Amino acid sequence: TTQVAVPDLTTAISDAEDGTPTTVVIETLPDATTEGVLYYNGVAVTAGQVIDNFDPTALTVDPADGDVTVVFTYSTLDAAGETSNSAAVTLPITGPSISGNVLNDANGLTDNIVNGTGTDAGGLYATLIDASGNVVQSVPVNADGSYTINNVSENTDYTVQIGTIDESGNVGSAPAAPDLPVGWVNTGENLGTGAGDDGTVDGILAVSVGTTSVIDANFGIEQPPLATDVIAPSQANPGGTTQVAVPDLTTAISDAEDGTPTTVVIETLPDATTEGVLYYNGVAVTAGQVIDNFDPALLTVDPIDGDVTVVFTYSTLDAAGETSNISTVTMPITGPSISGNVLNDANGLTDNIVNGTGTDAGGLFATLIDTSGNVVQSVPVNADGSYTFDN
Repeated sequence: TTQVAVPDLTTAISDAEDGTPTTVVIETLPDATTEGVLYYNGVAVTAGQVIDNFDPTALTVDPADGDVTVVFTYSTLDAAGETSNSAAVTLPITGPSISGNVLNDANGLTDNIVNGTGTDAGGLYATLIDASGNVVQSVPVNADGSYTINNVSENTDYTVQIGTIDESGNVGSAPAAPDLPVGWVNTGENLGTGAGDDGTVDGILAVSVGTTSVIDANFGIEQPPLATDVIAPSQANPGGTTQVAVPDLTTAISDAEDGTPTTVVIETLPDATTEGVLYYNGVAVTAGQVIDNFDPALLTVDPIDGDVTVVFTYSTLDAAGETSNISTVTMPITGPSISGNVLNDANGLTDNIVNGTGTDAGGLFATLIDTSGNVVQSVPVNADGSYTFDN
């Protein structure tokens, strides 16, 4: 019921003979339901009311709540009792609003604050929801991450949610669940710029409106880190307990906000019986181990002997504590081999050298035999006379 001042009408009336007239006539009133009620000296004005010795500071209006435009008409009388033309007074009055920002909060809630630089991540909307869970209105988030929801009701509890769906066509019904563009996640919500959050990271924030606008209804979002699969080039198996280097995982991880993350998580291990054992800084790694300040030179594997393929999975964490996708590292490791050639040695050993041009003479096989005289494996000789026993 708070009243606001009407502009000084004495600045808008004049008379050629008298200067500024002292009588004002309120010709028509604003609509009491949709615009407001006009008062003079604290008493509601009536249509056609003649106000002598007019005091402009005594004319006020109690506008209807929300965004309204108060309109009424008036005229004036001069000393001769002549009436002026009728003129209009227009007062645009805005109701409370809710405004805030969608922030690229790279460090999440690690500092207990929803902060960062403004971003809309592309195609975001802020949707106002009433206490019954129904959509009131939906507005686009600006390119700088800001948004404003105008014409909200005073003394009313709402929630605001951020998502990719424009709910403008869904007023009066329940909204869809909030979601973000692909590659973005929520990091927190907070009313105000100080430390704190609303306790649930979900893209939804409760906002209570009194009689004034609410600002800094802020949402934090960020892009989680990315891990990619790594396939190492084949390398020789050193045998025994000798360890070999794992490819540098820092070349396969990234984060849009932080660059290269410094934390690596070993999600699953290679099979210790058929593949090998993974080590970090000389100590066997455990599944799920989180390695802070990751040094790629310290990650090694002791492959079992022979031809093996070592496989394990990993992920990374960014500064906000968000986890990347899980990716796979594949390391083919070959055991020793025996290879040679079957040669068409035209001059035999007359030159004391087994030499000549490669040939398989058709249908030859090279057979590997152990010290007990048993066959280990047998491979065909290639058309050029070459053969190889792997593993």
